[in-house]
Amino acid sequence: MNKKNLIFILIIILSFIISTSVFAENINEKIYSGKEFRNPFTDTLAPKPETAAGSNEATNVDQVNQRPVQPQLTFADIKNQIPFSLNGIISSNRERVALLNTGVNVELIRGNYQKDGYKIIAIKKDSVIVENRGFKLRLKIGGEIDEI
Repeated sequence: MNKKNLIFILIIILSFIISTSVFAENINEKIYSGKEFRNPFTDTLAPKPETAAGSNEATNVDQVNQRPVQPQLTFADIKNQIPFSLNGIISSNRERVALLNTGVNVELIRGNYQKDGYKIIAIKKDSVIVENRGFKLRLKIGGEIDEI
């Protein structure tokens, strides 16, 4: 092959590569326009409607002094945030020992135990009773969690 044919083939290959990359960019912009993703840092509560311009100063002060509404805490929230799981229970005549997997290691619990606000208040035959922010739940061996 002579030099002219080689240069011609090289130019065709380069133009093909450049055109496919531009084509892929155009398709990517159409697929991922950014509209389908929601911003997790925005306020999820609906904004309060603005009052009329003629409202008195006392109601404006009351609105400024109001605290924002706290989100309602549910059993599912507590259940999903529990920082440990129950691997087993060792029973003897006098006491029960719970084997808790904390994610880092397995701990032997004989009495009360607390981690991240979750407090174990009782060790039963096949479960432990956990309390957090007014909710009591039963953590069973194997990971099942029930509300008490």
